Order: sequence, then structure tokens, then C-alpha cells
Amino acid sequence: MVLEQETNSDETASGEAVRARWPPAVAALLGLGSLFGVGLAVTAYLEPYVWPSVLVGVPAGLVAGVVVTVVSYWLLTRWQRRAAAQHED
Repeated sequence: MVLEQETNSDETASGEAVRARWPPAVAALLGLGSLFGVGLAVTAYLEPYVWPSVLVGVPAGLVAGVVVTVVSYWLLTRWQRRAAAQHED
């Protein structure tokens, strides 16, 4: 019985910790996806026109990945804070 009670208190603490950690993980995954997606799309699109299309696609993918990571992290943490504030009321 005592073991079950300790597990329950740990579950609530770890649940809050998991909720606090998921915005960076989601933002990083979205950023990586956009990095590869935009990088490959720009490289494939420019291949017939520019011989070093990878030299254009890689920086475009990096910029897109950083922008998507920062914006998605900001939006996710903003949404999480807003939901927590509404829950407290």
C-alpha cells in the first residue's frame, strides 16, 4: 500500500515535469522537419537552374528550421501558460 501511494505522488510530479518539457521537444521536432523539408525542396527546385543548388538549399533550410523552432516554442509555451492561468481561475 505504501508503495502505491508513493507512486501516485510521483506520477503527479512527473506529469507536471513532462508537461513542462514537451514544448521544447515539439518545437525541436518541428524545426528539424522544416529544416529537412525546406532544404530538400529548395535544393530540388533549384537543381535545374543553379548547379550548386545544395549551397542554396542548406542555408534556406537552416533559416526555416530556426524560425519554425523559435516561433513554435514561443507559441507552445504561450498556449501552455494561458491554459495554466485559466485552470487556476
